[in-house]
Amino acid sequence: MSNYSFSLFSNRTEPQCISCNINKYLDNPQEFNYTNCSHFEAYVVPQSSFSTDVGVEYYILECRGPSLPFAGVHLAKTHKHIRTLYDTRTKYQPKLDELALPTQRSFEISLTHGTRAAVQVLFPPSWREELRDAAFPVLVEVNGRPGETSVVDEFRIDWGTYMSSHNDVVYIRLDVRGAKGQGKKKLFRHLGGVEVDDQIAAVDHLLNNMKYLDKTRVGVWGWGFGGYVTTMILGSNKKLFKCGIAVSPITDWIYYNSAFTERIMGLPVENYKAYVEADATQRAKNIPGDAFFLIHGLADATTPYHHSVQLAKSLTAAGTIFRYTSYADEGHNLRGVTEHVYRSMEHYYRECLSLDSDVEEPSDDPVPSE
Repeated sequence: MSNYSFSLFSNRTEPQCISCNINKYLDNPQEFNYTNCSHFEAYVVPQSSFSTDVGVEYYILECRGPSLPFAGVHLAKTHKHIRTLYDTRTKYQPKLDELALPTQRSFEISLTHGTRAAVQVLFPPSWREELRDAAFPVLVEVNGRPGETSVVDEFRIDWGTYMSSHNDVVYIRLDVRGAKGQGKKKLFRHLGGVEVDDQIAAVDHLLNNMKYLDKTRVGVWGWGFGGYVTTMILGSNKKLFKCGIAVSPITDWIYYNSAFTERIMGLPVENYKAYVEADATQRAKNIPGDAFFLIHGLADATTPYHHSVQLAKSLTAAGTIFRYTSYADEGHNLRGVTEHVYRSMEHYYRECLSLDSDVEEPSDDPVPSE
């Protein structure tokens, strides 16, 4: 991702790339350079009373990844680097070099209906290109919320990094129709359609073309809108996924934030059929038994707890066996119980996907038998 700026100190109006060849403007590239950086942010001072009569004099160029973040101040006319604002590489790079981290790759694939999906894959440290006969379990993180993006080169070490490095999981993120840069037209007045179908099609494509992925051990999970997509995927009668986890999911759009919902779906009285088709509780009867883990906070003000209650009620009415955890006094992000949430999710996937951890678990019974 490169950043562009319009010249504010000449009559030129053509956009100019300020990150494409930035290293050539550095006086001492051995001490400060933008190597291994493809995700940039640029900040300039708006032309105002605080600016000089020649326009902007300086700009800040910040590297967000895939390397550790850092930022420098540059002259606007010559792009010369004049000051380092911060550089996390000095302190943290030696520590990262000691860790066995996943190998990250980002690419695009073509889907059958003619569109493309952006894919980011985290390969575990044990993975090698030449391992043709290996069979790695797969965990797919879905989002799908209109206008958001999951596939970025920004530096991050998160639960996906942990699961890939600690449990030998191939961890996948996807951006499909509805995501930023992928077009949102097809979602207009019809949520729960293409953004769900594209996720399924993309995973199917990857399973058929990456022979080292174990088709019998594929899990899916999402939070918020991603929890909704997870529920819709598992209730789609597609047999790609063995199990899934929905955290704080939206289930019925009639009871969600009307400012967001009606901007896309219109009013329920005008588009009621689409509301019914997008209702995740209607698909509960299609979710296989022992394949679903539902997590929600009782004090969720973003996606009220009522959503999971209705989904659990539908699952129960269908006779589906599922796992259900609720957290008292916790909001949408479950900030007070984050560690417990992720440990519970890991434990669930260890059972469902038969994961092998690289660290032995302590014995449940610390007292040796006689």
